[in-house]
Amino acid sequence: MKFMHNKRYRKIALHACIVALFAVLCVFVGLYLPSISSGIVSFVKAIKSLIYAFVFAFMLRPLERICCNMFAFVERKKPHPKLRRGLGVVLVYIIVLSFVALSAMIFIPQVIDSAKDFYSQRDAYLEQGKNLINSLSATNSLFGDLYGYFSDLLSELINDLINTIKVISSAAISSAGTFINETKNVLLGFLFSVYFLLNYNELKRVVSRFFRAVLPIRAYNYLRHVAAVSGSTFGCVYSGMTLDAILICICSVILLTLFKIRYAPMIGLIIGIASFIPYIGIFIGSVPGLVIVLLSSTDKLIWYIIIVLALQLVDGNIIEPRLLRDVKDLKAMRVLISVIVMGGLFGVTGLLIGMPLFNVIYVLIKEAAEKRLAGAGLPEDTDSYLQPGIPDIKSDIKETAPDDSGAV
Repeated sequence: MKFMHNKRYRKIALHACIVALFAVLCVFVGLYLPSISSGIVSFVKAIKSLIYAFVFAFMLRPLERICCNMFAFVERKKPHPKLRRGLGVVLVYIIVLSFVALSAMIFIPQVIDSAKDFYSQRDAYLEQGKNLINSLSATNSLFGDLYGYFSDLLSELINDLINTIKVISSAAISSAGTFINETKNVLLGFLFSVYFLLNYNELKRVVSRFFRAVLPIRAYNYLRHVAAVSGSTFGCVYSGMTLDAILICICSVILLTLFKIRYAPMIGLIIGIASFIPYIGIFIGSVPGLVIVLLSSTDKLIWYIIIVLALQLVDGNIIEPRLLRDVKDLKAMRVLISVIVMGGLFGVTGLLIGMPLFNVIYVLIKEAAEKRLAGAGLPEDTDSYLQPGIPDIKSDIKETAPDDSGAV
């Protein structure tokens, strides 16, 4: 008896086998989840220095391109790509190390002194805050009614803060070895990033060759496109936001110092770090500074609010649009939604990766939708679908009306 091949049943059998294998894999993962988790954690710890190296190289890549363009004169007469890239990488690390050294010698000691001084005078500042509340409650009955509630709440916050400081101090002492090990991983990653930058094109070709060998041509091309969109988006966002945070930190410290607001380095550092969160970071970072200024320099509170508003206006309308102009389809509303959603789900990590990740997903979905619309002969621009009365593609096909004379 001759065996007859049936493509339909063969496809059904293939899908059934895939579903069965996936079910077995899920059961296996469920049974051995603790062992798998510990193995993954151990593997990540083993390659953590390489992860740091990749992150450093990825963030320094835009600066490396700029520095390499500065040495274009090296190849005027004869191509020297390795020499040009080497000089560019050397200049990158000279700039980075100089910035770190200046920060360690000038800025960081001032921040530490400000933090120590504020902590040593915390009781006086708290008493000053209570006196301010008492004076407000004496002139306004609303403050008088709310004074008891806020006084108890303030006492609870102070006790929680003291307990938190104790816990952090004990944890820091007990985890000194972990801190040293993490510092070692960061330093090794910084050194390895030099190799990644010097051999960027070669590493890119090796990875591309591997995926071309194991993937079909369509999957390979789409993967390259996704990698290009992701690399461009994440690179532009992280390099731009890092430079933005540095600029905001420096401007904050200068303005706060000019207006003689106490603890300017510490407040400026908090605002600068928070400004890494796009669009709303300055407002988030200004809240701790507002409390510090309210307790230590009450007469400068109005100036502090004006400085924060000015920084937010300049950053949101001038600095960030220029630094992030190369990011494709970046909209403020989408950024806010991504920050809120990812921050609520994954905390600080979500705040850091939310905006570029959402933007990459949006760009890929938009491209897929435009491709399907183009294939159906429909307009791709969004404005065409905001106008009323847009005819469907089927309505453009005129049906042949029957002849009244009955002729065929």
